[in-house]
Parts: sequence; structure tokens; C-alpha cells
Amino acid sequence: MRKVKFILTISLCLLYIVQINAYNFEMDGIYYNYIPGTKNLEVTYNPDNGYIGKVVIPETVTYSGTTYRVTRIGERAFYPSSLPNANTNLPDNVNNKKNVSLQYPYLTSVVIPKGVKKIGKEAFMGCIELSSVTIPEGVINIGSGAFMNCCALKSIKLPNSLINIEEKAFMGCNFTSIVIPENVINIGEKAFMTCIYLTSVNIPKSLTHIDKYTFYGCNLHSVDIPKSVTSIGERAFGNCRNMVSVSIPGSVTNIGEGAFETCNSLVYVDIPDGVTFIGNYAFDGCSNLVSLTLSNSILDIENYAFRGCYNLKRVEVEWDIPMTVSLYHFQRIDLSQCTLYVPKGSVSYYKSAPVWKDFGKINDNYLFSYRNDIDFKPSGGIDNINVRSSVNWKASTNASWIKISPESSKGSKKLMVSVLPNENDIPRFADVRVSGAGVSNWIVRISQEAFSSDEGIRDFVSQRDEKKSNP
Repeated sequence: MRKVKFILTISLCLLYIVQINAYNFEMDGIYYNYIPGTKNLEVTYNPDNGYIGKVVIPETVTYSGTTYRVTRIGERAFYPSSLPNANTNLPDNVNNKKNVSLQYPYLTSVVIPKGVKKIGKEAFMGCIELSSVTIPEGVINIGSGAFMNCCALKSIKLPNSLINIEEKAFMGCNFTSIVIPENVINIGEKAFMTCIYLTSVNIPKSLTHIDKYTFYGCNLHSVDIPKSVTSIGERAFGNCRNMVSVSIPGSVTNIGEGAFETCNSLVYVDIPDGVTFIGNYAFDGCSNLVSLTLSNSILDIENYAFRGCYNLKRVEVEWDIPMTVSLYHFQRIDLSQCTLYVPKGSVSYYKSAPVWKDFGKINDNYLFSYRNDIDFKPSGGIDNINVRSSVNWKASTNASWIKISPESSKGSKKLMVSVLPNENDIPRFADVRVSGAGVSNWIVRISQEAFSSDEGIRDFVSQRDEKKSNP
């Protein structure tokens, strides 16, 4: 029986190899398959030595008197072959043969022509020397694992026509930032997983769900989730160890298991009104988390959601009547060192409720913010202070170059801080003070770099160029 299974497995493997090596014809070193019922072609695998060096795919190909359009990059079309030796004959489509190492002759660059709509599954997977890819407008789908482990790919521009990025599409790539077009409606699971140099990404407003492990293990510093998103999948941002802040909108109802686990640079988290579910391990191991706000829309918090948040000092809750929780929710946290902020008139309820009563202080008269300081570039700009309060409060500043809005409010609200450009040759500093009756003042230190610094000059040039390109 084992012998039969072994033979069947080998047969299936051979059949797959035959399938990915099959082609209808070759032209100028590129192999093509017909797309049935059309005069279109897909680029397919090079069965000799794979594609190496710089490859430019033509928009059209004329073969046996018929002209075809290239509209698809086939499954595993550029998957690396076994390493050729020094006697390998390089195909005609390789430019600048001197730059192609005969010891490791991998694909280094590819230009995909206009007319291509789809990049197939694992099309460029494992092309470890691929450093340049041109994807034209018109491409609507990037297949599963299409650029997986293309570790030399440090930048890529995605076309505005793109609609779908399938699972693992860019997993293991080394670019530092990426702009995802606003037309993208789906990003598959693990699409950018372990892109360890990825520090910034925009999440398009067309997206409604962030799939599991999408950005797991990336180097993201901050994330602004748009209001279109309703759910954050399992470990979607897990192990993003340098993530300092995340903005979760009220449109999100579900935060999945381990969604932000071991994001151990997170300092504060505001779970907004709208979220109803927080999964197991959601913020497990966020060891530098200091402040946490839990809205009254939350109906279910699963075990270990905040386990190992060792530095947690402030928890604000919005339930008038305490939600039932267990020690598993706050495991490995010394609650006696935390202050619990509760709605007016609710202190007695929390002082008698299991787990909540273990907090060192329980207070319903409070004012604080997640931030103690804000740094601005010489060009100025706008930032926000998230004021958390149970009382009426006023805001003021001791500098004419700072504008704040609103100057007074009640309860928790964002305070907008607007800073004018600094044209001086020295940095400047000021304070924004938030005060309320019967509570301690909260002071946020504002600093702004001098224009004359190297950073200031670069910032000015960047602002000027941006204005020229967007008159």
C-alpha cells in the first residue's frame, strides 16, 4: 500500500512539473501559452534554464502570421530553475550579459507590458535577485505568492487599476514602504507577512477587512486604519515590534485573536465605541503599553487579551456597570500598580467587582492624555492630543505660534494642535496645558526643529517640491 502511495505521489509531482514546463511556442527567449478562445497569450515557464538577467516582455507577439497580445503572467512563470553552470547559453532577451553572474544567474529585472491583467500564482516566487519590477496600469490581480521571498525587491509601484492582492503575494519582500492603491478591495492573508523592513503602509479606504497575518512581523511604526474597515483578522499586525501607535476607527467591530500580540512598542491603545469583540491574545505581550481605553460597546473580551502588558498604568473603562472579566484577561500584570478610571458614580460598583477591585486606585474624576510630548518639523503641521476626561476642561498654550482647537470641552475628545513654520535658526519649545476643576493639569511639551538644520532644509525643499507637483 505504501509503495502504491509513493508511486502515486511521484506521478502527481511529475505531472505538475510537466504542466508548468509545458508551452506552445518560444519567441526571443520568452515562452508562451495560448489563452483558449482568444488571441491572447500568457508568459509561461522557461523549461531550459529559467529566466535570468533583465527581461522585457513585449506587448504583442507575432507567431506563424498571427499577432497576439500578452495579457497574463502564468503560474510560476519566472520560478527559478536549478542553478546553471558556466557553460549556460544566455537567451537573446538578456541585456548586458556582463552583469549576469554565471555562478548565480537569476532574474534581476522584468518589465511587464501594458495589456497584462493578471499576474499568476507564484509567478516570481523565490526570484531572490529580482530587484526591479515594472507593473503597468491595467493589472487588476496579483496572484497568491506572486512575489513571495523576492528578497532583493526593495521597492515596487502598484498600479491604480489593481483590485485584488492575493495571499502571500509579497510575503518576505524587503521594501521599506508601499502605497496600496485606493481601488484595492481585497488583501489576502499573509500578503505582506515578514516584510521585515516595511516601516510604513497606507491601508486603502476601499478595504473592509484586514485578513489574518497580513502584516505579521513587519517593521511598521504606526498604522492608521480607515473607517471602511470592520474587522481586524487573526494576528494581522502581530509581532510588529516597532509599532508605536495604532488608530482603530469606530467602524471596527471585531479585533481578532492575537491581532496586535507582541507589538511591544505600543504605548497606548484606544478601543473605540463600535468594537464588540476582542479575541484571545489580542494585545498579549504588548510590554510597553501604558494606557488602555475600553469602550462600552465591547460585549466580549476573550482570555489573555492583555496578558503580559507589564507596564500598564492606566485603564479607562466606559461601562457604568462593570463588565464581567477574569484574571486571565490581565494575566501577568500587577493591577495594584494601575489606576482604573470609571464613569461618574460607578466607583462603588467597581470596588466590589471581581478583578476590577484589584486595581490600586479607582477614580471617576480624572483628566489625562496618552501623550506627554509632540515633535514638529520646521515646516509646522497639525497633530492631535487625545484628551481623556470625566470633567469639563480648558486648553491653553504659552506660544503664539501654536493654535489649539477646541479651547474647551467636556469629557474625552481630541484636541487639535496646529504649529506654524519655524523660520528661526534655533529650535523652539512651548507647552499645551489642559486643566479642569478638581483634577490635576495635564501638560504636553511641544518642540519644533530649527529651519537652519539639515533636516529643516530637506523639509523645506520637500514641501516646495510637493507644492510644485500639486499646484
